[in-house]
Amino acid sequence: MDTSELPRACDRAVAGGGALKSEFLNRMNVAGIILALSDTGGSTGRLRFPLINSTKDWDTLQRRTLEAARSSGVDQCTALLTVLVAALDGSVGQERSTLLTILKTTCQAIREKWDLDQVELSASAIGAYAAASERTSPMEPMPALERTWQASLDCLRRQVEDIYCDFLFEYEALDEFLSVVEEIRNSEPRLLRRLKFPEDLEGDLEALFSRVDQTLKCDRSYTAEKDGYDSEAHASFSLAASLKRLQEAVPNTEEAAKPRITSLTLNANRCREKYQEFEAEEAEQNDYSAMQQERRLRSSEPFDVDSVFVDL
Repeated sequence: MDTSELPRACDRAVAGGGALKSEFLNRMNVAGIILALSDTGGSTGRLRFPLINSTKDWDTLQRRTLEAARSSGVDQCTALLTVLVAALDGSVGQERSTLLTILKTTCQAIREKWDLDQVELSASAIGAYAAASERTSPMEPMPALERTWQASLDCLRRQVEDIYCDFLFEYEALDEFLSVVEEIRNSEPRLLRRLKFPEDLEGDLEALFSRVDQTLKCDRSYTAEKDGYDSEAHASFSLAASLKRLQEAVPNTEEAAKPRITSLTLNANRCREKYQEFEAEEAEQNDYSAMQQERRLRSSEPFDVDSVFVDL
C-alpha cells in the first residue's frame, strides 16, 4: 500500500470497522503498524491507537509486527522499534503490558535476524535497538556489533586514504564512526574495551590528522566565487565540530585536535569574510544598476515643451 494513502485508509477502516479494518490490520506493513500505533487517528484526530480496540486486534498487531521485523531491512526495523517504544512510553495498564510483550518479541526477532545475516548496522539502528531493549525485563541483549564496528572503521580508513576526495567536504565516514562509537559506549561499553579502543587506533588517528593538514593546504582558488566561499566556510566549521566530537570520544587526542580545530575555524572565518565581500559588491552593483535603469527611464520620457511655459 502507498504510504501516502495510509491516513485515508485509517479513516475508512475506523469508519467502516468490521471486515475493512480486519483487512487493513492483516495486511499492514511497517508503515501501517506505525499508523495503527499513532497517538491520533481517524477523521477527528482524537483516537489513540485508532485501529486497536480488541484482544483480537492486539493479537493481529503482534503477529504482523513479528512478520515485519523478520522481513524488513535495517531502516524499517529501526522505525518499527522507535514507534513501539513511543507507544509503550505513553501506555498504562493492560495496554502497556501487551506492548511490552510485543516489544520484547520484536527485539528478539530483530536481533536474531541481524546476527544471522551479520548485518552492518547504522548508529541510529544501534540506538533504536538499545532504547527498545532497555525497556524489556529481563533486558534483551544487544545484537553482535563487532562487524558494525569494523565496517565503520574500514569506511573511515578508506575515506582518509582516498586521495581523490576533498576531505574538507567528504568526511561523513568520520561522523558515522563517531556516532557508532557513542552508541556502543552507551549500550555495550565492554565491547570497546575488548576492541582496545582507542589504544589500537593510534595509527588511524595520526593518518586522520595528517589528512586534515593536507586538506588545509589545498589550493581552492578555482572556487574563488561567492557560493564557493560560503560552502568552504560551512564545511570548515562542520569538520572542526567533528574534531571536537573526536576529542570527547578520545580525550587524549586534545593536543593533536586543538590546533587543527583552530586552523579550520580561522579558514571558515576567512571564507565567510570573503563571502560577505562578494555580497557587498553584489549589493553595490545592484544599487548602481537600479540607478542606471531609473536614469534611462527618465531620459526616455517624452519632453513636453508647453509644460515649460505653463505658468507664463
